[in-house]
Amino acid sequence: KNWLNTLVLFQGVDPHNKVHSVHINYEPSGWILAFDLNINLCGVFDHIVSWFREPYEENCKENLPEPYDIVKICLNFVEREIKKKDFHDGKNIEELEYTESENCPIFPHSKWKMVTVYDFDSKGRYFHIPLIRFFAACIKEMLKNEKHSHRINDSLLNLMKPISGKILDFPLQVLELKSEVKSNMWLYNGRYMRDQVINYTEPPFSHIFWDLDLFMVQICGLSYGS
Repeated sequence: KNWLNTLVLFQGVDPHNKVHSVHINYEPSGWILAFDLNINLCGVFDHIVSWFREPYEENCKENLPEPYDIVKICLNFVEREIKKKDFHDGKNIEELEYTESENCPIFPHSKWKMVTVYDFDSKGRYFHIPLIRFFAACIKEMLKNEKHSHRINDSLLNLMKPISGKILDFPLQVLELKSEVKSNMWLYNGRYMRDQVINYTEPPFSHIFWDLDLFMVQICGLSYGS
């Protein structure tokens, strides 16, 4: 839990606001520190959860908890993060009205609730969601262990279902920012935005950033249909 609390501290670090009129005179360099920090945080995910894919009996002598229990703890932390995250005009997400949609543009055959309006720019846009990526890394490693992978389909997806749409907003916000920068929608901010996209999407760091975000989008999609 101390590790997860540490990841929570760096959720949304180094936010950026889009410049709309005049090119900035000075490009900030703080993003380099933010990426270095998150590279070090996310870079140890593989080592922390590598034992997930090994037979659990071999790890019992180390008094390690079951992988599924760790994943559930991660989900609890993610849910807490959702409750305190401001999505629209400083309001908590729980205060926004939801509407029933029969023709979901993403999953047309399912009925789901969605938040009608988001205003990401009011709070700044960011590339760093280490808590969500650690949750994705845990699920990914658990799926590699045949003994525990069935619990993803049997239990975890159902637990995620009530909030999977809200979890989805975290990686989608980053993926949207990446697409906007690559589409030259952030030109007035300067070259540093493109440099961040390169670090986010290209090797050697893409497997701890972009890949985990895409994987979480897939898991949330599966949870919608579970």
